[in-house]
Parts: sequence; structure tokens; C-alpha cells
Amino acid sequence: MALDQSQQRMLVEWMDSKKIRTDCPACGTPDSWTPGDIVAAPISRPDGLHVGREVNPMVEIICGNCGHIRFFAALPIGIYKKERRGKEHCDAGSRAGAGENKNSKPYTISL
Repeated sequence: MALDQSQQRMLVEWMDSKKIRTDCPACGTPDSWTPGDIVAAPISRPDGLHVGREVNPMVEIICGNCGHIRFFAALPIGIYKKERRGKEHCDAGSRAGAGENKNSKPYTISL
């Protein structure tokens, strides 16, 4: 999901407050990043990855020169917040897992 303007502003303010370096770690280009999307990675458990279960929402930062992508956890930034039931939702009103088929069983990927 693409960041809206308020989420982009929240990301920039968070990066400034944490003194996050804005030069690309791959090519060294200064101040060339752009906000990407909010993406989610499945969380690995001892019995494998369960698609459709708990995820770790992240924000992409993409270098405008070489395309290198950096990820930052969306929860500490405040772009995503956990609901009481443990599910996560986006401040923009979208919910993680929206559109997933509630009747289908998640499958497991073992590492």
C-alpha cells in the first residue's frame, strides 16, 4: 500500500527525529530516497512461516539512483498500529489482511 501525504510526513519527521542517514548505503548518493509502500513480511515461528497469520509491517525507502530498498518497522514510526485483538491496521484506514479469504487455511513454509 502506498503511503499517503500524511504518512510520508510522519515518516520524514520520524527519520529526522532519529537522525536516520539519508545517503544510500549501496551507492552513496546523498538525499536521493523516496518513500515506497507499506509491505509485510510473515513472522517465522519454530514450526515455519504461516501465510495469512501475524505479519511484520514495514515501510520501504527506495534510492532514486540505484533502486536499493531499505526497510523500517512501521509500528514504531506510528504508521501502523496494533488493535487489541492483535491484528494490525493502517492509519489510512486499511487493515492488514483485508481481502484475505477467511475460509481458506494458511499454508506453512518451512525454512
